[in-house]
Amino acid sequence: MLAYYDLGLSSTMFRRELLQKYNININKSYQIIADFDLFIRLSRVSKCYHIKENLVKYRTHAKNLSSTYTKTRLEYKDILKKFDEEFSDKEKSECREGLNKYNDEYEIMTLEDNLKNHNHMEAFKGVFQLKCSRSYLSCLKRFALYLIGKL
Repeated sequence: MLAYYDLGLSSTMFRRELLQKYNININKSYQIIADFDLFIRLSRVSKCYHIKENLVKYRTHAKNLSSTYTKTRLEYKDILKKFDEEFSDKEKSECREGLNKYNDEYEIMTLEDNLKNHNHMEAFKGVFQLKCSRSYLSCLKRFALYLIGKL
């Protein structure tokens, strides 16, 4: 689920008893990734299945909550901290790839904010915080292209 998260509340079903039995609630402090947090918690207490069929259409536009980088970045940082505190070492090991992917998404958003604010050195340092080689190369290329365009 962490490595290939592509769920949305509008296309999921789960038993309410699971929420009640394990005292799982939607974290209302998250505006953007509350569903991600909910499904990760559910996946720790129950089996999850993915139907490879499009069940809903999702419209995106510039004012989507998920396009708000600063808020999204803060929520990612918070949820990664929770994973670090709440997951056992075995769970962390099992989902390392997914956690690295979400850590990289957070770092990429931070890098883009730093570039927009002309904090070039902080952006460059951020490239080295990336965990996945694909993200690293992509960001290094993005950073270089940004600097070339600025020269």
